[in-house]
Amino acid sequence: RHVSFAEFFGKLHKIVADLILHIESYRYENIILYLIDDNITKSGVWITMLLYPSIRHYVTSVATESIIQDDDKTLLIYFDDMSYSGLQIQESMMDICYEPRRNNIDIYLAIPFFTKIALDRIINGCDKNNPNSQKIKYIIPSSHEIVPLFEEQSRPDPVYLERCPIPTFKNLPVIYFDHKLADYISTYPKIFLS
Repeated sequence: RHVSFAEFFGKLHKIVADLILHIESYRYENIILYLIDDNITKSGVWITMLLYPSIRHYVTSVATESIIQDDDKTLLIYFDDMSYSGLQIQESMMDICYEPRRNNIDIYLAIPFFTKIALDRIINGCDKNNPNSQKIKYIIPSSHEIVPLFEEQSRPDPVYLERCPIPTFKNLPVIYFDHKLADYISTYPKIFLS
């Protein structure tokens, strides 16, 4: 599946509109824009920069590390283009899961595309036996799209099956964007998309 920049940007604007409605409905005391990695070449950073003007009046701080929370009602916002495996988000949220807190934290995943595996990994990432995990609520925008893995498609491409003897590629999503082609760990190498 090819996602044009116009489609991608449209989905991001829908997510921001949903985010603003959420913020205005819940009246958070702290709204933290969270960056897993502050490297400008990372999609989460440039998407945040692209959308920041739309939400700047709501954001109380920007963080790149674990957040120490007070008694305040807090919303953490995380922007990205897609979550392929959910591993990066799960790992970065583990600090938040195990950080002692006195109050709840809502995490708004402002991401237009997920795989089912990623969504499951993120939502179930905190150990259910950890008492802090009950204080974390993930919010997924209603406008997100689940991207199927190759093996989940109803009609797998026979050309792909012929070209690709590596079975692990069958567990990757079939998607690419105008703004980037993810690395071989997340999606197909360029040779298979040509």
